[in-house]
Amino acid sequence: MFGIGLSRSLSGAYLEASNWANQGSSRVVALDVPSGLDADSGVWVGEVAGVRAQATLTFLGDKPGLHMSDGCDAAGTIHVESLGIDPGPSRGQLNEPGQFAAILRPRDRNSHKGRYGSVAVIGGEIGMIGATLLAGRSALRLGAGRVYVCCVGDPDLRVDPVCPELMFRSLDRLPPVQAVVIGCGIGTFEAARRALQHALTLDTPVVLDADALNLVATDKDLRRALVQREPASVLTPHPLEAARLLAGEPAIQVNSDRIAAATLLARQLRSAVVLKGAGSVIVDRFGDGDRYWVNPTGGPALATAGTGDVLAGMIGALIAQGFDLRVAVLGATWLHGRAAQAHRADVGLLASEVAELAVRELAHLKHQG
Repeated sequence: MFGIGLSRSLSGAYLEASNWANQGSSRVVALDVPSGLDADSGVWVGEVAGVRAQATLTFLGDKPGLHMSDGCDAAGTIHVESLGIDPGPSRGQLNEPGQFAAILRPRDRNSHKGRYGSVAVIGGEIGMIGATLLAGRSALRLGAGRVYVCCVGDPDLRVDPVCPELMFRSLDRLPPVQAVVIGCGIGTFEAARRALQHALTLDTPVVLDADALNLVATDKDLRRALVQREPASVLTPHPLEAARLLAGEPAIQVNSDRIAAATLLARQLRSAVVLKGAGSVIVDRFGDGDRYWVNPTGGPALATAGTGDVLAGMIGALIAQGFDLRVAVLGATWLHGRAAQAHRADVGLLASEVAELAVRELAHLKHQG
């Protein structure tokens, strides 16, 4: 009924027709975009749900909205028909294994742990230590040579009985590392603020997740320290955390324009951004050239506590191994989502299971290559 030019919500006979199509037993194929869906943002125009197709045949070029938000459920299987026309370069791309090919190269047999870097995971207030352990375990599973854990809420913690390979250090005894992951379960109390302030002074890439983002959103000094950093920073907010970081930008409603929100965050905070959700949006550091990637892997099985901590640890592991920042972020995000698909169910996936499934998918890609 409608293509990419729709500017108001479905109503009247058109809404009745949409509901009829959705309730029928016949296969529904959408042309260009499912009627009622915004082709850029992937949200229903006017918040009125439209056609949910089993397949979408889209013309000239792919549309980002087909791969994120409501579009993930509305578009079905997506086919692109160029009609013989070259649409030219695009700001956005789908995140696919070709984007992180360096990660897929086999390791040399002549290897040792020192070649694959060290990660420090800082977090874990009382009652939230599990988040830090999840990030640390995931960093080890994704190939970091060493992982050090600092639990600000329990500095006397000395061993993880499930993963004794993790090493525990207090903040003042952390050795030099190649990547820092901070924020997983860290809380927002004074010790957490001091830990983040310390991490932002380190001459190493830093991945900020969870309460590290909330601290930056509410503390001008921490925000300034993040912006002034020369080493790379990666932010991994979910939409609510992104909204807090963009609180001074009332025109930006995160879920109504996820690409714009992620790009603005990258520019303002001089960081790479992974805006998590259905079709996570990834923006390179500083939002250079407005380039972005939409991640097509994932699913509702990831909608459970701790999966974000796992992603942060995975990103830290790939950075520590010396991969380019963009490659590390794209690769970790794709593998994290692919792990949920490998689970083959939309419920029942535990965060502690994600990294192992991700490594199996990584091994499969390497074998294919």
